[in-house]
Amino acid sequence: MRRARRKEDDAIRLTRLAVDLAHQARTNVVRGREVWIAGAMAPLEDCYQPEIAPEFDVAAAEHGIQAARLAAAGVDLLLVETMNSITEAVVATRAAVATGLPVFVSFIARSDREIWSGEGLDDAVRSVDDFHPDAILVNCVPAETAERCLEAMSRETQTPIGCYPNAGHPDLDHGTWRHDDEKTTEWFAAHAMSWIRRGALVVGGCCGTGPGHIRALREAVPPVLVE
Repeated sequence: MRRARRKEDDAIRLTRLAVDLAHQARTNVVRGREVWIAGAMAPLEDCYQPEIAPEFDVAAAEHGIQAARLAAAGVDLLLVETMNSITEAVVATRAAVATGLPVFVSFIARSDREIWSGEGLDDAVRSVDDFHPDAILVNCVPAETAERCLEAMSRETQTPIGCYPNAGHPDLDHGTWRHDDEKTTEWFAAHAMSWIRRGALVVGGCCGTGPGHIRALREAVPPVLVE
């Protein structure tokens, strides 16, 4: 019991520290534009293994705690991300919305037809749309997959859509990340324009991307969409 309490205290302390550091960075670095700090709510288990996700009641309790913890720490919005199943996405989204903060929901997809669990992307979008999130996204997918997903998503919802894809790909057999030298920052930014043409109002980068990718993306996106 004492050990569990210590872990809970550590989680609260580290969450607060992370958010405080983000606030400091925003104060010290950002000038002349609005920047929001997002609190991430990822799957409770491995995002590439939806079959080991916890049962509904456990997921509901854990996501409820994390949503409240992030809100108390001072984030500006909650990002329910890399959701690999409809059940956990619904549970996490419901917890996030209950805080009263803006909420983005993002799925990890195998294709424009299905998320990682094998459930339909169309069903996934509709399942969280009922909670009226501020945006529905896909992330941790190849740039080309994101383009096709955006087209599919736009047919299912009037909620703003977006994506933040990978640069490179995971090697699931060895648990490592494979960087692709051809996926340059310029390549990434060029793809961002195709995401926008397909209706994306939120764009960014996930695994394999760094400050250079985001800088190139920002420089490529029309100012009216950035601001």
